Amino acid sequence: QFQVGTTNTNCRHDKSAVHRDGDYHRAVHIWIFAESTQQLLLQKRTDWKDSWPGLWDISSAGHVSAGDTSLITARRELQEELGITLPNDAFELLYVYLQESVTNDGKFIDNELDDVYLVTTLDPIPLEAFTLQESEVSAVKYISIEDYKHLLAKGDPHHLTGITEEDKEVLVLLIQAARIMDDIFYQQVWNSNPSLREWLNGRAQSSELDMLKWKSCLDENEAFLTTADSAVKLLSEATKPVANWKGLEYKAAFPILKPSGANFYPPDMDKMEFESWIESLSENEKQDATGFFNATFEAFIGIRDDKATAQVKLFGDHLQLLEQNLPMDDIYKSPDVIAAPIRVIQLVYNSGDVKGPQTVAFNLPNDERIVKDRGTSMVMLKNVSEAKSYKNFTRLLKKLKLTLLAFGPLIFLLLSKGQALQFNWLFEKGAFVLHSDQTFSVDFDKIEGAVESLSREILTIQAKGDKDAAQMLLEKYGKMTQPLNVALENLAKVQVPVDITPDFPIVTDLLHKN
Repeated sequence: QFQVGTTNTNCRHDKSAVHRDGDYHRAVHIWIFAESTQQLLLQKRTDWKDSWPGLWDISSAGHVSAGDTSLITARRELQEELGITLPNDAFELLYVYLQESVTNDGKFIDNELDDVYLVTTLDPIPLEAFTLQESEVSAVKYISIEDYKHLLAKGDPHHLTGITEEDKEVLVLLIQAARIMDDIFYQQVWNSNPSLREWLNGRAQSSELDMLKWKSCLDENEAFLTTADSAVKLLSEATKPVANWKGLEYKAAFPILKPSGANFYPPDMDKMEFESWIESLSENEKQDATGFFNATFEAFIGIRDDKATAQVKLFGDHLQLLEQNLPMDDIYKSPDVIAAPIRVIQLVYNSGDVKGPQTVAFNLPNDERIVKDRGTSMVMLKNVSEAKSYKNFTRLLKKLKLTLLAFGPLIFLLLSKGQALQFNWLFEKGAFVLHSDQTFSVDFDKIEGAVESLSREILTIQAKGDKDAAQMLLEKYGKMTQPLNVALENLAKVQVPVDITPDFPIVTDLLHKN
């Protein structure tokens, strides 16, 4: 059994009080990874620990003491628990993770912000080299990344807890059906995708780079491979036959951009040819050729999260109250606000036309006729949303040298004109502060008033439908300024992920069992 992310307490407050009252606190998690063997180091908690006794845990962890930095804490915990002394440059800060859990029948409440560090060694550390802290750690061992993923999938509390074996059998059937959509989608995108993917799949185990090529998703409709990576095809009849020569082998050429008609129409068809072809069809055939329901398909398979759904419903039930408290004049407020139903799920698998940017929510149905007659509802993908927040925004903040306290407001920071407007407005109001070392922080005495004034400005413009006022606001604040340029220059120096690529270990485990 595994418990990931529990910590011992070294902070100023009494340990029992911190976890009894559910106080939010900072902690560090340290993973030790052996590069040559692709293994993680685990520690086994002693049998007398007050939380998760006798279970395997991450390499090392601990609470941040008052006055200490997380890096100081990470070095101390490794030395105390495992007898390993490492310098600062051995620790890579990956991201910050908010952990909230309740165990021991509600007696142990763990609310902490974890700075997650990675220590990469070339080879595994010999087990006899460790000096274990007897009060905390009873054993250590290495485990492969793949084995670790499978073990987590077996006991994943977010997805499969509480569903029956019959439910799991249905899940397997749904996943098998959804996987067919992937093959269909790749063929719909480009006519040479099937042969290319077969070629890449046969070589995926050759190297880590070849595996990445096989797993890669779309890149804004641009080719992310070149002809050098392409599938080799054999044409035995391209020339006259030659003795002892099997024929001409060539590499399938890549288009620079995805054909505008994908693989639904000939790749060299232009608009005039398309319109001419449409005119030659019957009315029913025209509907099939131009309708919204003969295109690509996608599947989302999820497990209902009733607890999260109830939490979201709380806001839906009080939308009218929220409307009445919006920061704008009452004349612009709606007297009758009705919330569409919202269902929260944990995504187990998706397929088909879902490659590239990962959606965190969608509305159903898409058919406008049904929406008009029956209304619509929203589905929110909780684990996808959390993964985007934890893995991307925290890494973004690190790369931009932003202080931790600035996390929430500064996710507005980048790239579109609307986000530039928000940043520049809040900076002008003194809510964002740029320091001499090129880092940002938030003035919490000013941020609330600044956000309220910006919200009032935007909401009033929207309520009036005042296009001229909207244009003037964008011209004044939606532009490059010196503080925003500082942040963008820091960002330009590094490659920050813009999204996540989902991995579905539960699917692998379910299909393997089946």
